[in-house]
Amino acid sequence: MIKWSQTLQKLNPNSLFLYLFLKCYICLARKTKRIPDHVMLATGIHNRYWVLDVQEKVGPKGYLEKLLILTSSKTSEPTEKCILQDDWVSTPVSVGDVVHLEGKCVAGTWVMNRDFGFLVLLPDLLISGTSIASSIRCMRRAVLGEMFKVGSKHMLNELNNNLTIKSVNNISLIGLLFSDRLWWNIFDSVCTVTVNDFVDIEENIWSPRFGLKGKIDVTAGVRIHRRDRSHVDKVVPLELKTGKESNSIEHRSQVILYTLMGLERRCDAETGFLLYLKTGNLHPVVGNHMDRRELLKLRNLLAHHLGNNLEKVEGGTTRLAPLPAVIFDSQACKFCPQMRNCALYNNSSAEPQPPFLEQESQHLNQLHLQYFSRWLLLCTLEARTMENKGSRRNIWLQSAQDREKSGSCMANMKRTGEVAALADDVFLHHFKRQGGIQALTGLIVGDRVVVSGQDVRLIGVAAGYVTEMTSDAVTCSLDRDLSKYPASVVFRLDQDEGAGGLSTHVGNLSKLMENSPTSQRLRELIVEFRAPQFIDSLSSVLPRNAKDTVANILKGLNKPQKQAMKKVLLSKDYTLIVGMPGTGKTTTICTLVPAIETVEKGGISNHTEAVLVHAVVSLLVKAGCKAVDIGVIAPYRQQLKAISGLLEAPAYRSVEVNTVDKYQGRDKSVIIVSFVRSNMEANLGELLKDWRRLNVAITRAKHKLLMIGSSTALRLYSPLLKLLTHLEQENMISFLFSACAINVISCWFLSFTKKNHIFQLPPAAHEVLKIMYWCFTSLLFDTSKTIQGHNFTDWNKC
Repeated sequence: MIKWSQTLQKLNPNSLFLYLFLKCYICLARKTKRIPDHVMLATGIHNRYWVLDVQEKVGPKGYLEKLLILTSSKTSEPTEKCILQDDWVSTPVSVGDVVHLEGKCVAGTWVMNRDFGFLVLLPDLLISGTSIASSIRCMRRAVLGEMFKVGSKHMLNELNNNLTIKSVNNISLIGLLFSDRLWWNIFDSVCTVTVNDFVDIEENIWSPRFGLKGKIDVTAGVRIHRRDRSHVDKVVPLELKTGKESNSIEHRSQVILYTLMGLERRCDAETGFLLYLKTGNLHPVVGNHMDRRELLKLRNLLAHHLGNNLEKVEGGTTRLAPLPAVIFDSQACKFCPQMRNCALYNNSSAEPQPPFLEQESQHLNQLHLQYFSRWLLLCTLEARTMENKGSRRNIWLQSAQDREKSGSCMANMKRTGEVAALADDVFLHHFKRQGGIQALTGLIVGDRVVVSGQDVRLIGVAAGYVTEMTSDAVTCSLDRDLSKYPASVVFRLDQDEGAGGLSTHVGNLSKLMENSPTSQRLRELIVEFRAPQFIDSLSSVLPRNAKDTVANILKGLNKPQKQAMKKVLLSKDYTLIVGMPGTGKTTTICTLVPAIETVEKGGISNHTEAVLVHAVVSLLVKAGCKAVDIGVIAPYRQQLKAISGLLEAPAYRSVEVNTVDKYQGRDKSVIIVSFVRSNMEANLGELLKDWRRLNVAITRAKHKLLMIGSSTALRLYSPLLKLLTHLEQENMISFLFSACAINVISCWFLSFTKKNHIFQLPPAAHEVLKIMYWCFTSLLFDTSKTIQGHNFTDWNKC
């Protein structure tokens, strides 16, 4: 201490000031929270900076500015500066945030103003262009849309959009629109635009530079001819809209964001196009700097709310942070898909809400609202922990070599052999490692992987699952055909650490609070702890032909295990199986699965519908449809077995007969749905009870959907009633038999072409439906060939 005092006395005033300044800086640095281990910082095209300090000051021109002190090093040194001017001052950036900067750094200083540069807040949080566009009208809706899944009452709109995008795989309509040159006043000059090629359909792009993600409906190659200039070739996004032609700011914003996302893979397109399918009108949308700047500011605000959805309160406890304010517009909120979630979140955070919003939660008591708040908080905390442990950001922030060391990646992979199409949107790829055998890999068969280029410009070009592995080769089933890329492209296969998440949990939590009989019953059991109920006799639940099957399943179990099995089979609500380690709980549960399937699904079938399915398939194949293009969906395994038994002939072996769950993410040219349940049973069945599975079932058809079932039963379910009403209004129902218990509903969709290859049902396939109608109606009035007796006439003669 004496030595330090003597040293200080020898210092001149300037040196003493510098010493004291450094001493204060060191003390301040020690107090400052260090950069967490899970934060990844980088320089280059995907730069990531940690915000050390934020200061507000008046700039040289007398306007307010923000000065950010940044670092791209975990040691917090060296530092750089970023000056936010003009509208960028409103960016909700704070100490501890991670930002990405676009522009030029001169002498360690970045400048963002209205004319130059972009700042992207929390860039590793990829937000869809649709959410950002919806935030223009209501930021609260956009935040809730990223948290919760949309409710069932909007299934019909979702169906229309899905059908359009499915059909766009074959786009003759677009080809007709581009058959002539079109004139537009874009790029500040009059020019003509012609389309030369369709580069991709539903191109999936992750853009970590701008914190964006999305699927571009059509990526088109165009040639732009300007007056007195040579032509320019560009690749531009094309957004398809099925609804009313509005050319609204939301629709235009989506296209502008797609032009921004395209910078990840190609040169700046500068413009994109909006195509309204109902009118066939095409609108050019120019992505200038001002529009991109304003949309990125919206995106930053949305990212701020999503990334700061938790807050600390007095006592150190954590709670949900408030959402953006309610807009208090009953007309705008009337059809909002997040209205229920908006009201629930309001109740959980004690925010004021308008009367029309209170109606959404009037059916819930305080216990229900507390349950919702508690579990939403727990899910949010769990999601934050999962994000910190690992996420997809490692794909673009870590080199393939570093990822290989942790066993989460296989790098230097080149595609070999031909790509085989296993089904619609499922392609088998073979990759071989260049440069020898990899010493360590954590990938195993069944893992989900993301395929990217070794070059950072190709991020997330495909995703799928590992089907085979050796020390230097991998076989994967992917959702995209990568054969369009040159054989010289080197790929990397990363383990998909971002798959799954808690979105399903949060969606189910919201569904639990719905005002419906099913949700009310679940609330009684789960929230209010009503005791479960049981059936008295096992014979009342077992179909006659299932008793022997269940008896065989129970063989090999001890007495307590059999008692647990019986209790489960008698349960009306639920059964909890508990026991000490080693008592056989796992064995009991594994045995339960086939037993429950036998009871609930195995004994349910409808031979009449199975025969009708066989008849329709037979006629379609005879009319020229390929069997591989036909798919059959049924909710019960026994029905699948009955249908498969009728389609054993070699001509029908390529027809895929499966449950709706097996068709998730896939489609066929023709889909036949057998609902099985009839109106006699007064039971909707599992498929109709679950709107999500129903939505999957009726959106698997690319060109023709055939639904076979009891119209009385189908119309008991509100969403399907709306669908049938809509199809009738749009004249999309070819025929409907209302004179019997079984109805056949045929919906036709537009057929399109792509690159001069026609993808449509053969004309005869439409004609055979008329023939089938004649045969069917003749059977109705022939008592010797009734439906109930299943004594159908020879369909070949029809």
